[in-house]
Amino acid sequence: MTESHQLHDDLRFVRRAVARRGMLEPTPRAIPFLWAAFVLVSFTLLDFNLRAAMWMFALVAPLLGVASGVIGAVQGRRQGEVDKRVGYLHALHWGTIFLAMLPLTVLAAKHRVSGQGVGQVATLIVGVVYFLGGVHFDRRWMPSGLLMILGSAAITFVPRYPWTILGAVVCLAIILPSLLPNRSHE
Repeated sequence: MTESHQLHDDLRFVRRAVARRGMLEPTPRAIPFLWAAFVLVSFTLLDFNLRAAMWMFALVAPLLGVASGVIGAVQGRRQGEVDKRVGYLHALHWGTIFLAMLPLTVLAAKHRVSGQGVGQVATLIVGVVYFLGGVHFDRRWMPSGLLMILGSAAITFVPRYPWTILGAVVCLAIILPSLLPNRSHE
């Protein structure tokens, strides 16, 4: 076998091994803790101070999105793994939340969705994106995504402090799996 054939076979083996394991690295621990704190505070504000909650979602969420990207990039560099394609995939995936919120804002402004329904649809969207983040990137995101999906409808039946309760449950669902070893690539 020639050297170029051997190199070709070796690269094919590595490519297949990477595809089997998953190309993306586990989420840095700081990211779930940031988002868990955000969820707990912002969801609680929905029950007690709607205006402050809206500012949290409008300003703090995008800033945390950027911070999450920076944290992920820094960890990748520290580990000697710089893959702009992976960063781009993360940006597209998680950025979908913000893209979906734009038409939801229009629907709310035109009174097609109103009141608590806006929050419920937003929570449903975020839950789907988190769940799919677990499917594609790090399985530890799946429980919080599933809880947001189910919780977006369940809070309809919670008479007192529905957002605070959902925020606390989702916060725990984000933090607890981040304390466990990542088995998404085994």
